[in-house]
Amino acid sequence: MNHPAIEQIAQSKKLPVFIGVTGHRNIRCGKEDLEKLSAAVKKVLAEIIDPDVSTGKSKKYPHTEFMLLTSLAAGGDQFVTEIAKNMGMRYGVVLPMKREAFLNRTDNNGQPNFNELQKAKANELMNDEKCLFVYEMPQEGDDDQKFRDAARFISDNSCCGIALWDGIVSVNQQAGTGAAVRDSLHGVTYRSECFPGITIPETRPIYHIYTPRADVTTQSKNFYKTRSIFPQPLLETGEKWFSLNNCDEAEIARRFSPEWEKKNRQKRQAKFAEHLHSIDRYNRDVARYEKYIEKKQHVIASKKKLQRRTDASDICEQYYFASDALALHSQTRRNHLGRWIIVLAGLSYISLNFFSDFRETVVALLLYVILLAVTLLVFSWVKRRQYHESYVLYRAIAEGLRVQFFWCAADVRGNRHIKAQVQDYYLRRQKGHIEWVRMALRTVNLLAEACQDGNSDPVTLEEVKNISELWLGKMDRFNSDSGVWEFPLSQEDGITKIKHNGQSGYYLQKSLHRLSDVTLPAKSGKKAIKISHFFFMGRLLSILAAVCIAVSVMLIIGLTAVITVSPENALLQKNIIAGVNLQNCIVFMAGLLPIAAMMMKECASFMGYDEDVRRCAWYYSIFKRTIIEIDECLKENAYANDNDRIEAIRFKLFEIGKEALMENADWVMLNEKRAPEIPSN
Repeated sequence: MNHPAIEQIAQSKKLPVFIGVTGHRNIRCGKEDLEKLSAAVKKVLAEIIDPDVSTGKSKKYPHTEFMLLTSLAAGGDQFVTEIAKNMGMRYGVVLPMKREAFLNRTDNNGQPNFNELQKAKANELMNDEKCLFVYEMPQEGDDDQKFRDAARFISDNSCCGIALWDGIVSVNQQAGTGAAVRDSLHGVTYRSECFPGITIPETRPIYHIYTPRADVTTQSKNFYKTRSIFPQPLLETGEKWFSLNNCDEAEIARRFSPEWEKKNRQKRQAKFAEHLHSIDRYNRDVARYEKYIEKKQHVIASKKKLQRRTDASDICEQYYFASDALALHSQTRRNHLGRWIIVLAGLSYISLNFFSDFRETVVALLLYVILLAVTLLVFSWVKRRQYHESYVLYRAIAEGLRVQFFWCAADVRGNRHIKAQVQDYYLRRQKGHIEWVRMALRTVNLLAEACQDGNSDPVTLEEVKNISELWLGKMDRFNSDSGVWEFPLSQEDGITKIKHNGQSGYYLQKSLHRLSDVTLPAKSGKKAIKISHFFFMGRLLSILAAVCIAVSVMLIIGLTAVITVSPENALLQKNIIAGVNLQNCIVFMAGLLPIAAMMMKECASFMGYDEDVRRCAWYYSIFKRTIIEIDECLKENAYANDNDRIEAIRFKLFEIGKEALMENADWVMLNEKRAPEIPSN
């Protein structure tokens, strides 16, 4: 990789947070103005990061590194970048065109946009050790289009933004600071023109520093005040809700006042801080379980099987290692502690039953209190450590990166030949506290995009075929005699197992018992293969629960009948054990069996595999259909040449990737509320 700084970040597997910058090129440069502006910028950065002076790390987010994303335009961009560099922050540079063209660009009058001092400063910042990368945007459109795309690209890939802006948006303004702020707040992104549809703005704030232009000679006490601007819940067509157009001094003062900020932005700011805390918790877990990640990591596709690997796909794989291992760790902890919650709650109820039905001893009552207290402590521990939430969301990141890995390997592109990125299609309906997952994927894709030099060899037909088989799996064999599909098996240590057959094989294993058109070949050792193990365990527990409830009801009815018909029955009066009669024993058993039923019910509802299996059966059919269509693309008479075949297969991979992202998003919705609970019965 030609970008050692990006490689270092990817190998650490921690997610940085990027802060975007936009600003006027002609800011006022008087000594007093620059001092006030510098103080305002430092105040905003301190508010976001809350740095520790002694260590330079954030006190609120100690495991997360904050970085700047800037275009290094003259004026505001260079000013903020210089301040951030002096504070010890690293930064990435996004240029709207090639470096030489950017530095030597002239305006409409033929005057250079950079004077010699500004050009020297830009070169110095791009060559500084704090500069992570210099990303040159694809060459497309006129200069206004290029600058607009660069501003939107910075907005797309930032968790928040800083705008050195006078608050004015000109009519039909297409480029510039005002347009950049407007587009960000309205959710207009770099890809909006490529994928037309409903735009959904992110909840990230823009920290607006009221900055006058150089041609403004008046003075105002509101200059260099700051405020945070969020997208409105209901976007209006105009700009009056965020711009300062036609605002007098009193209105400007009101919009920058602490009272207005507290009234209109406090809750939104708390939500944004929650997202940053979630990213910091992820980075904390990466550092805490570093050895576990190294032990459990498994590659998405080995170098032997997938020879075409790009820097972008390698970066996606590095972050996949971390999220996948952390998801497995959180799932294991959640399952173990969830079982303990159920067992401890059941034992506490049993001890209470023993106290009430057998002997009213202090030991039984004390045991009940202790077990109940331990149950509550374990439950509180699980809730506080957020094992279930971490499992679901870390798995969501991993599955998104799996799709991105194969898209990068196959160089899959969307409309207008822009590289496909998962955050454009993923978790769009799941807003709120899990929005940080999209932030995480956006950060990984920025690092992946920045390390691409654009000179990689084009993908060949054999490579794209290999990528599709590794991801989706190979076609199952159709048995014309039996009229069913058969899938491959392998022998390992004398045990017949299902071969790894991509995502389609995964869905097949999870849903085999629900599919009528799929079977194992004859004499293939079907009993040795564990199919939908957890689902069958859930069914077994449900059956046992039903039996327990039935036996309990029968015991209660039978006991009631005996007492009613023959209240003097000798069996009822006979002591079985000293101080324990048959009636109390039966009452105890009648109370014990519903406890077992309750525990099994809670276990089944906690795992909830039935709906998962239905979902897997549906997506198996979708993946199998895609494999069939890709096989059709490879036939000689399907397309005129290999380039057409490659583009057709890429399009299939693009579409099945979107389907996979939809499936993963549905899984998140389905599993998000399955956290362990204290049994309610």
